[in-house]
Amino acid sequence: MAYDPIKDATSGGPMSLNLQWYKDLLKSKNSWKLVKTDYVKPNSGIAVDVPAGHTIRITQAEGPQINDVNFFSANFKNDGIRYDLGYTFNIEGMLLTKFARAWSNLPALRPIATVIDDNIDESKVPENTWPIWTGGHCSGEVNQSTGVTGHHSCHSNFMEAARSRGLDESVAAFNNINIFQPMGIVTRRHPGGGMTQGIAGQPSVSVKGEFVEFYAEIDLLVLVAHCPYGDQSSGITDAVYYTNTIEVFDTGVTPQDGPDWEEWRPEWLKVMEKYEKHGEPDIRPGFFKDAL
Repeated sequence: MAYDPIKDATSGGPMSLNLQWYKDLLKSKNSWKLVKTDYVKPNSGIAVDVPAGHTIRITQAEGPQINDVNFFSANFKNDGIRYDLGYTFNIEGMLLTKFARAWSNLPALRPIATVIDDNIDESKVPENTWPIWTGGHCSGEVNQSTGVTGHHSCHSNFMEAARSRGLDESVAAFNNINIFQPMGIVTRRHPGGGMTQGIAGQPSVSVKGEFVEFYAEIDLLVLVAHCPYGDQSSGITDAVYYTNTIEVFDTGVTPQDGPDWEEWRPEWLKVMEKYEKHGEPDIRPGFFKDAL
């Protein structure tokens, strides 16, 4: 039987999901207090502050409209903590259903936002897809590949949101979470030969009033970009756009502590300096302490 490191890491250790805790949090929803309302309008991007213990709810206020969402520590300029697609994909999977968590980059490696609620009608979602998923976004360059130049993109909309907080394009370039667009994985034959797997999107099946809500595990700066493909039922020049509503709620519930990782880098550095000074051993020991 093959060893599954992800299952091992998330089964009772510091990365495991306390499902009952989140279910209890959701049961308290009637007591949550609305503290802010905003809107993400066509061909734009906005930045929203979401303190720890609050939620951000994004609602289809008018009709089906894809949004791209990214999470950063409110102190990102100093601590560098942000959503990481790779770790989220490995731990939670590509499709994020209720109680799935968005994980941060190293060295924090902790949940920073959790899908706490949605009212998605699963019966309308195409088979083997889900409308909350880890991925990327369109850009001016991607749009040019379809023959469209000079049009707003998710990337430029993220740039607008970042710019409003004194951040630059490097922030907009990070991968993100996509909502209100069913996505799955398909197997295709590669032009060079052999088989490959990739994403396959479907037009949005969202309806007016549908929402996705994330719980902030830490103080967050959330960037929300309006997708210029609308519901992706047509190309970018024919898309129909709708405004989405952004609401922030105070749950009154303090988040759980993140994993308490033991710092290993100083010990590792001592080992590297020893090897550089005295030369490599024939076989490196597995544990740093055994090399010192």
